[in-house]
Order: sequence, then structure tokens, then C-alpha cells
Amino acid sequence: MDTFMFLFQSIPILIVLFFCFALGLYFLPTILAIHKRNLFLIFLINLFFGWTFIGWIVGLVLAVTSEANRPIPSEKEYPKQCPYCAETIKQAAIICRFCQRDLVPKAQEEVAPEPEVTEEPETEPEIKTTIDKDDPNRWNPAYRKDAD
Repeated sequence: MDTFMFLFQSIPILIVLFFCFALGLYFLPTILAIHKRNLFLIFLINLFFGWTFIGWIVGLVLAVTSEANRPIPSEKEYPKQCPYCAETIKQAAIICRFCQRDLVPKAQEEVAPEPEVTEEPETEPEIKTTIDKDDPNRWNPAYRKDAD
């Protein structure tokens, strides 16, 4: 009698496990499509048409097929990397679409770059000076006699 009561008490648990398994099997196409681009479409097909079995097969086929037909961006569209987050962005980007940082400093946007000026080093003319040994101001650098 105890065995019969144990089985009778475990029937609700078995029913709940059965429904969880059935629900997981019903939404298997949606579970397989978690990382797909068209996840929402597969979910809707699975939700509304999965009970027809044909809708379930269509959702499963969409979930397991590869997305090889998706166009690959050309090198002209995405040639540069963001210096802050290293994500690939368009060449003409001013703000990174991933980290939202300015790629061009505001100082460079507003002010045009100044032309480069090449300065020639100024050479000082050589001044020949003579200092008399008997001169009392010989140690004063402001007082020099030019030798002309």
C-alpha cells in the first residue's frame, strides 16, 4: 500500500516534468536560434504555427540553416579600428558606434592646422673682446672693450 501511495503522490511531479519536456521540445527551434539574426521571426513561427508540425519544421529549418548569404562588409566600409575599444568602424566615423567616444579631438575640428614654420637657428655674431689685465672692471661682464 505504501508503494501505491508513493506512486500516487509522484504523479503531479511527473505531469509537471512531462509538460516542461513538451514545452522545451515545442520551442526547440527558438532555443536553437538564440544567436541568430532572425530569432524573433523563428519565435513567432514557432509560437503560432508550431502546433501544425509543418510550422515547427519550418522554424527548425530556419534555426539550423547557416547565415552564409549575409553580405560581408567590404574593406572600404570598415577599414579602421577605434583606438579606444578596438572595434572595427567606418573610415569616415567621427564617433565610435560601440564606445561612443570622439575619434577626432574637438580642438582639431574647430581650428585649422597651422602651417609648419621652419625656423633657422639664429647664430649670434662673434664678438671679439679684449680684457686688459690692468683694468679694474675686467671681471665685470657688462664692461667689455670691443676689439675693432
